[in-house]
Amino acid sequence: MSRRCVIALAVAGLLLAGGLPASAQTTTGRIIGQVVDPNGEPLAGVTVTVASGAVMGGTRTAVSG
Repeated sequence: MSRRCVIALAVAGLLLAGGLPASAQTTTGRIIGQVVDPNGEPLAGVTVTVASGAVMGGTRTAVSG
């Protein structure tokens, strides 16, 4: 294998490897679940709040349907 080919493959590998961490960074996500009473019956109109130091912009609040 020629030296040029080895260099081209190394550069291509570095460029591809450099793009991998960026593709793993996402700003979206979901939490899916059900709000139920002690008998397992679904509850509507319950306010659910998610709080974490990792949540951008503070807490998130939703109302169950």
